[in-house]
Amino acid sequence: MKDEERGWQCVLCAWHIEKEQEPTTCPNCGCQRFREYNVNMPLDRVSPEAVSHLKKRVEKCWNYVDDPQHGRTYHPLELVKKTRRAGSDLVAIQDVCKTCGTLYSQTIIPTTRTDLLEKHHIDRDLPARLGMQVKVPG
Repeated sequence: MKDEERGWQCVLCAWHIEKEQEPTTCPNCGCQRFREYNVNMPLDRVSPEAVSHLKKRVEKCWNYVDDPQHGRTYHPLELVKKTRRAGSDLVAIQDVCKTCGTLYSQTIIPTTRTDLLEKHHIDRDLPARLGMQVKVPG
């Protein structure tokens, strides 16, 4: 298939990217999830207004403190990645607030999917270091 006959569509904002290889991040919203399309498939058309709220940068952590004297107080949000065991053959990759540990997102990946572990920049040896048995399909 030729480059101009296929591409990728961001699943978050529906931005179209005409590339042979799957992109790593959407240039429009920063999402890392895409669906493949070709010339015979209908494309989602989404207005910029419909997804504008998805592109706003979150600068304060959702975990606020209600103080009767000062009202609601927030701390700045700085996300860090944490990886933990999520079952006998699953790894959870989490984005958490560095200050308070509030969970913002989580991706669960089977340890057998080394391609996905690499995509998320997770060392192939991590499951073994977490004490997990890795079963290679085949």
